[in-house]
Amino acid sequence: MENTNYQGHQLGNPVKPDSLFSRQYYNLFPTFFLSYQADSNHLLTLSFGRRIDRPAYQNLNPFLFYINTYTYLVGNPYMLPQYTYNFELSHAYKNVFTTTLSYSRTSDFFEQIFTSHGDTTIFGQGNLGFSFSYRFGKKPKEAGRKPEGGASEEQNRVKI
Repeated sequence: MENTNYQGHQLGNPVKPDSLFSRQYYNLFPTFFLSYQADSNHLLTLSFGRRIDRPAYQNLNPFLFYINTYTYLVGNPYMLPQYTYNFELSHAYKNVFTTTLSYSRTSDFFEQIFTSHGDTTIFGQGNLGFSFSYRFGKKPKEAGRKPEGGASEEQNRVKI
């Protein structure tokens, strides 16, 4: 379990007034693994987990940072953390060949956002929506060695 509380107070200037922001939230981040040895040749494993990624502090700072005459960076104090749910099912055959199917869903996905105002570009981070990832992979193994070779297929989508 996690409890997060933070507050920010940034003094203003003649162009931009003072700004105050705060955030408080509670979360659980469980991880679950279940393995089933069907017989001496087949092992099935199911896993589930929930994770959090928080925006970096500098991405929350609402003041402008000038990069050059035409570009500057601005933070967003209202950015939310992004949460990811991971599901994975794997099958190992004789501990020599493993096949994996996984799915990941991230809410409040954050990424860089660019906006133009005339000749000036402003960029910063923001919450875009949802990100989905599907993956299918298979790996051959040699006893006592790291996996060599293999194949995977992955698809990522962002829904705004």
